[in-house]
Amino acid sequence: MHGQGQYYLVIAISPDGSTIAFTNRFDRLGLVDTKTWGDNSSDTGFGDTVWSVSFSPDSKMVATASGPAVALAGERDALNLWNTRTGALIRSIDLGIAEVSFSPDGRHLLTVNWNGTAYILRLPELLK
Repeated sequence: MHGQGQYYLVIAISPDGSTIAFTNRFDRLGLVDTKTWGDNSSDTGFGDTVWSVSFSPDSKMVATASGPAVALAGERDALNLWNTRTGALIRSIDLGIAEVSFSPDGRHLLTVNWNGTAYILRLPELLK
């Protein structure tokens, strides 16, 4: 997480305290193990800015909302689900969202798009 000239947009800690997630302006989802300080970071590979990060209640997944930094909002924004331990992308869905959050029971994702419309998505259906 250290580095000269680093600029972080979003930072969150997992519910169990085992992982810190951070995003920067360079297409990176950082995942750091708080016990070993090992880096499980992943370049998102989309060339996009990550606007929002949310951990699942069991701390096994991270959801991100990402999109181009310089484009029309909602043009190419995506919901991405990541494995917290490995940093691997589990699923990416083009949804035009700006914000994402897990429900307390971990069975739903709550999202809002750039025009203010909110959606509740069932996680088991997204993982099929």
